[in-house]
Amino acid sequence: MADELLTPDAFPLETRRLVLRSVAPGDVQAVYAMYSDWEVARWLSRLPWPFTHSSAHTFVADAIDDLARGTGCMLAMIESQNNAFVGIVNLRMPALEPQPWTTDAGLAILGYGVTRERWGAGFGSEGAARVTAFAFEDLGLSRLRATVLRSNLASRGILEILGFKVSEFGVKEVPRYGGPPRLGDVHLLERRDWFANRPAQDMQSDEKSSR
Repeated sequence: MADELLTPDAFPLETRRLVLRSVAPGDVQAVYAMYSDWEVARWLSRLPWPFTHSSAHTFVADAIDDLARGTGCMLAMIESQNNAFVGIVNLRMPALEPQPWTTDAGLAILGYGVTRERWGAGFGSEGAARVTAFAFEDLGLSRLRATVLRSNLASRGILEILGFKVSEFGVKEVPRYGGPPRLGDVHLLERRDWFANRPAQDMQSDEKSSR
């Protein structure tokens, strides 16, 4: 079972430029700084707004609890050369959550965010690619899902590099902070497709990271 493999001992993960480690209490200020930036938060319907220091404490505490239960992992992306916090990448398994909306234990939700100062450096695609490999190779999951706002071209580009395909068009995302629903698309990546196309994905990720 994936929940038996998703433990604190599974981390950190590493990439060419990043260390991906479990979010810890010491990350509260960095989490607050990133998600209190509206230019970052506006793409993420699951975040409360305004995102306060209290929100950041809750975010980190929930992440620690999720990993302890084996229902998800929230990883800080740390730049290896200078130990800088550059973003978050996460997996959550909805079938194992306290209020599951699916019984598909082979499904996980992929999410990611990068601090605005590091946009355009390829850290999102690098971190997401490593966690995708972890999901399929280490956890043995069957498929990954991500819902992205249609206007979020950068995030859609990351999913395309990884091999995700749109499985459901025109999903209405209702922001937790209120306001009208926003149009998004559900993207899906099957384990068999990821393995079949992995060499091409690795090449694209390396090209993206070098920019």
